[in-house]
Amino acid sequence: MTQRTKTLSVCLPQASADQIRDLAEKRGANVSHVLRELVQIALPFAGFLPQCDLVRLAANLEYIQAAIDFQMSRNFPEEAEQLPSLVIKRMAVHHGYQA
Repeated sequence: MTQRTKTLSVCLPQASADQIRDLAEKRGANVSHVLRELVQIALPFAGFLPQCDLVRLAANLEYIQAAIDFQMSRNFPEEAEQLPSLVIKRMAVHHGYQA
């Protein structure tokens, strides 16, 4: 079953348009497909983000990370030294990150 679509005209800053075109090219997709994906991912957050305290969220994440770093450095110093390179490898494998 095909989903009905509605055409909308959108004006974007040149840099954003270039990023979307580049992303579409890398994925072998058209610009419309990439924009639909981006909207589907971001739209659910549109109602949540204005109510979210992003500074508090970032502070909590940094606190958790600092606590883990502290514990690893104290309890497993040799393994802790390997973690940054392991994170980069995992980012590449699981998230397509390129250093």
